[in-house]
Amino acid sequence: MQNFDKEIHEEDFESSLEKLFWNTLMENNIKLPDENQKSIFDPINNAPYTRADFFYSPKLCVYIDGPPHDPNNFPKQHEKDNEITSELEIMGYDVFRIPLYNMDGAKEDILPFLEKLKEKIDKL
Repeated sequence: MQNFDKEIHEEDFESSLEKLFWNTLMENNIKLPDENQKSIFDPINNAPYTRADFFYSPKLCVYIDGPPHDPNNFPKQHEKDNEITSELEIMGYDVFRIPLYNMDGAKEDILPFLEKLKEKIDKL
């Protein structure tokens, strides 16, 4: 878990898409997340349930869904992602997923999502 009050290092990102997302936020002057790789715990058994790629306090989870989440190629993973989203919403979290299934042009694919993400951040 990384607190972004500190300097960011290459190893703080689990994927090149996460780093691209971070850089795109910076380039567009959008508030940076409070944490990355935030574990979300199941409130019933207090065990880790999922890990958000990025997290804005108090309860906004951002997932950067790369090629392994493409519903056309990995339908079971996509179904699992939908289940996680539903469970998080039941727990009171707001979930924002950015589908980046094609590595080519990923930066251009992020841009249409930035305004909606900014609106969600502004409501926090």
